[in-house]
Amino acid sequence: MATLKDIAKLAGVSYTTVSLVLNGKSKERSISQQTQEKVFAAAQQLQYVTNIAAKRLKTTKSNHYTIAVYWPADYRMSFISRLIDGMKKAIDEMSDPVDIIIRPYKNDFLCDDTELADGTSYHGAIISGASNADMEYLERTTFAIPIVVLNRTTSKYSTVGTNNYNAGRLAALHLISRGYTDITTVFTQNPFTAMHEHQISFLQTCQEHNCSIKNQFISKNSISGGFEIASEILKEPLPQVIFFDTDAIARGFLCAANMAGKNIPKDVSVLAMGVYSPESSSYTVPPLSTVDIPHELFAQYGLKLLIGSIKKELVQPCHLTFDAELKTRSSCQ
Repeated sequence: MATLKDIAKLAGVSYTTVSLVLNGKSKERSISQQTQEKVFAAAQQLQYVTNIAAKRLKTTKSNHYTIAVYWPADYRMSFISRLIDGMKKAIDEMSDPVDIIIRPYKNDFLCDDTELADGTSYHGAIISGASNADMEYLERTTFAIPIVVLNRTTSKYSTVGTNNYNAGRLAALHLISRGYTDITTVFTQNPFTAMHEHQISFLQTCQEHNCSIKNQFISKNSISGGFEIASEILKEPLPQVIFFDTDAIARGFLCAANMAGKNIPKDVSVLAMGVYSPESSSYTVPPLSTVDIPHELFAQYGLKLLIGSIKKELVQPCHLTFDAELKTRSSCQ
C-alpha cells in the first residue's frame, strides 16, 4: 500500500506538503494549484488508499464505501428523493455496504469544497447539477478519488445522463403530432444547463414545423410559482396547449385553473417536462402529461459506475445515456 512518502517522492515535493494537500489545508498554507494537482496525480497513480478507506478495510470483512453526492443547494433539493430512490436500487444489488452522504453546494463554487479536493473523506463522489464554472473546475483538476458526473458532458469522468436537447424536441414533436399549432410556453427563471437545452430545442422544433408560440411566460420554478403565473395566463384568450418546462410549475397552474372553473384539457391542454416524481404527476387533477427525465436511472447507474471505479473494475471513463420518456395522461393526450 502506498504511503505519503511514496507520493512525495513521485510528486517531487515534501512529505509535509503531501500531508497538507491531502488533508485539505492547501489554501491556508498557500500551496499552489499546480502543486496540488501534482500531489493528487501521484496519489492516483500509486492507487493511494485514503484514511477513511483504510479504516473501513481494517474494520469490515468486505469493502464498506462512503460516497458523497454533490447536489445544488437551490430549489432542485426538492427532487433529490428521485436520486436517493435510484441509489437505493443500486445498493440493493450490491454485496458491499455503501453509505451515502448528501453534500449541498452552491453552483459556481464547487471549487471551494475542501473535502472533495483533499480526497480523504470519501471513497468517491457523484456530482449533479454542475454549472459551467463547476464543470471547468472539474476539467482542470485532478482528484484523488473517482468521480461520476450526472447529466453533463465530459470525456474526463464517467457520466450518466440524457440528451436534453432530444427531450425538449420530444415534447414539441408530441404536440405537433397531435395537431397543436397554437402554443404558449411557461419557462423557468434563470434556467440551469439542462433546462436551457430543453427550452431551446422545444422552440427550435416548433419553429421548424411552423407552430406559433402565442405567448411566453417566465415563472418561479415551484408549485406556488405556477399558481401565481396562472393569473396572468388566464387573463388572455387561452391557446390550444401550454408547455411548462417543469412539472412543479404545471401543478400550480392546474390548481389555479381548476379553481377558476377551467376544464383541462377541454379549455386548454397542458404538457410539462417531468423533473419531479412521476407518481405525483399521476394524481393531479387531471393527471399531468410529462416528458419524464429519468433521474432514478442516473443515480442508480452512476453509483454502479462509481463503485466499479473504486474497485478498479472500471479503468476508463464510461458514458451512459437514458432517453427521456413521454408519459401521456389526461391533461394532454
